[in-house]
Amino acid sequence: MEKVQEELKRESKLRDTRITGQFTRESSRPTHWSDLGVGQIQQPEGIYKADEFTRHVLRRSDAALDHATSIVSTAFRMARRMGRLNLSALNHCAQTLVGSMLDHPNALMWTLRTKRISGHMYRRSVGCAVYSIALGQNLRYEKDMLTELALGGLLLDIGKIAVPVPILAKPGALSSTERVMAQAHVDSGFELIQANGLASGRVSEMVLGHHERLDGSGYPQRTVGTEIPICARIAAIVDTFDALTVDRPYAMSLSPADGLRRLDEDRGLKFDGALVNQFLSALGAYPTGTWVKLADGSVGIVCVQSPDEPGRPRIAIILDPDNQPLSSLQWFEPSDPTEIAETLSPASQPTDASRLERTLQVGMYPG
Repeated sequence: MEKVQEELKRESKLRDTRITGQFTRESSRPTHWSDLGVGQIQQPEGIYKADEFTRHVLRRSDAALDHATSIVSTAFRMARRMGRLNLSALNHCAQTLVGSMLDHPNALMWTLRTKRISGHMYRRSVGCAVYSIALGQNLRYEKDMLTELALGGLLLDIGKIAVPVPILAKPGALSSTERVMAQAHVDSGFELIQANGLASGRVSEMVLGHHERLDGSGYPQRTVGTEIPICARIAAIVDTFDALTVDRPYAMSLSPADGLRRLDEDRGLKFDGALVNQFLSALGAYPTGTWVKLADGSVGIVCVQSPDEPGRPRIAIILDPDNQPLSSLQWFEPSDPTEIAETLSPASQPTDASRLERTLQVGMYPG
């Protein structure tokens, strides 16, 4: 751990990053959204009466993700057709995401989990950027460094534009030849950013090293241990987590909590243990957007993290123990880990999960 911290200090100045926009612990629970200045859901219309500040916060997060997706999709199409990257637009996109995360991290995280973004590759790029920022925040990196991490996250899979679509979309296992072609996206991406003026630095380290693993089992260079640059080790963690928690052609997505558990199983083996710890701390034991079932049978969504108590998130209760929608949405904050019985994977969420999530979003994203 001390060795990693020394590397972190060399890479960036440390600063006090007291994350804003998070609720402090309250002794009384559950409480209504209105008690927190947010409003209530009215049934059966499903009209969400959020105050203007909340509307502004979540509208900004939604707009930031829309902007990022638009920029990434345009940049990837240009790169595919012309071999050029619009680095200015991508860098502005990274700065926008960093600004949104610094101001209201819970809002952007929750929007990322609930928003339906068209285009698997574009969603993955944006997700990796957001999670890179989250980890960088927990490492107390300065804003410029966070922007570099975000840009690296956006470009991790740029090389996939050179991989045949049937291979990317194949639902089954790849043949040995197809696997070689798929893995070639790392070198293709690195060559592309080299050709566009990013021949060295942290972004290129992320693109070239995001599939390297500590035990040497990764690719393309099979680098081991701390020979892998720290930004590449960061990229490996965020890329793996995002891949696990998004539907893929060959596998259903895991819940965010299960994705973290999978990373935790490989700490010190494939992934840097100290950085995994920081990532777990950044996202919380139950990451924002996780569906959970409580010990009494009620169901809710994690919406707010407590930086000092990662095992005690704020949960918006959606369904009562009889699986019926509540007449007014309530907050719940567990006082003991056993009060959260399980996390729900997408396959085990309510059949109308999307509608229930949208009920929360109506009024947050008007029009």
